[in-house]
Amino acid sequence: MSRGRGRCDSRRSGFGYDQRIEAYGSGGMVRADNLTESTTRVWTETGAQADRFQNFFLERYREAYRQEMAHFAEIVRGRAEPRIGYADGLAALALAEAAAESVRTGRPVRL
Repeated sequence: MSRGRGRCDSRRSGFGYDQRIEAYGSGGMVRADNLTESTTRVWTETGAQADRFQNFFLERYREAYRQEMAHFAEIVRGRAEPRIGYADGLAALALAEAAAESVRTGRPVRL
């Protein structure tokens, strides 16, 4: 929903917390879909139906939080190296800046 030039309200969705992400290019595509209450999908002549999105963030990210904390504990104990480093943060910033520029200009931004 547009709220003026170049802005949108991505925190509001009438059909639930939509957290899909997709990136594609000449070499392929990666996509992560919303988590739903079940993996059941039904397709009939009248259309498709699926279970509702998991609503509460602790439900949606329970396993991710558990794995993150376990990995952090392994780092603190000296048993592991961080999986994410400075270069990863820099790359994420470059993506965010490119996305903002694309919104501002209405054009694709090459990275």
